[in-house]
Amino acid sequence: SMGWPFPAQLAGAFAEVGAQVQALAPASSMLARSRHPLRHHLYSSLAPMDCLSQAIAAGRPDLIVPCDDLAARLVAQVQGEPLLGRLDFLSRAAEAGAPVATSEEIDGEKHLEAAIARLGLPLVLKLDHSWGGEGVMIAASRQEAVKAFRRLGRQSRFRNIFRALRGRGAHFLTQALYPVCARISAQHFISGTAATSSVACWRGKVVASHHFDVRVSTTPTSPASVIAISDCKEMAAAAVSVARAFNLSGLFGLDYIRDASGRVH
Repeated sequence: SMGWPFPAQLAGAFAEVGAQVQALAPASSMLARSRHPLRHHLYSSLAPMDCLSQAIAAGRPDLIVPCDDLAARLVAQVQGEPLLGRLDFLSRAAEAGAPVATSEEIDGEKHLEAAIARLGLPLVLKLDHSWGGEGVMIAASRQEAVKAFRRLGRQSRFRNIFRALRGRGAHFLTQALYPVCARISAQHFISGTAATSSVACWRGKVVASHHFDVRVSTTPTSPASVIAISDCKEMAAAAVSVARAFNLSGLFGLDYIRDASGRVH
């Protein structure tokens, strides 16, 4: 659903190993201009569900690869699968043995004080179905926590339309037309540096994975821009546990904080 360049590279990688690739992408994207897909389907932010349904019917794919979080959400909705929130995912990941930081849902501002008492300050507030760091805020004080909670709760259709008109991205138009419940969760803050994993799996088994420590990012919550490969057994084990617990097929990623002792969460 975005104009990011890596989906074109991904299409080339699949084509090189013999896959027959079809692409659903905006006309302006690099993927839409790539020579690797055998067929291109036009993606529209105004009718994303229809575009996706038509592409699936025409292509009859063995594997659908969403290349961004909004695309993943649309695939789940078209397939009739439940939308998994952050807490739902973290709870099941923890049960599977992944190293998860303590989290809880904030059901209204009145519950924020209790969450601060249990989880402490600084506090990390997260908005479901957000990505790229846009829905994550770190509050160092009670005042900042209240301000962050209110800001994350103002996810109106009008605001998303305004963002789209301001050129922030056509995906905001999709979010305005197809809104989802704005659940906010709080997570215990862990001081450290970011780390991340990229994983390929099939029917619950990991077939390949890369793990990285983040060297540079624009802000503490934004995507990494410089990474270094890490031989981290904890991240490798977590990837195996999560893939098995959710019976995953395809590509997915996991984000971590590595604390002062070297442990990841």
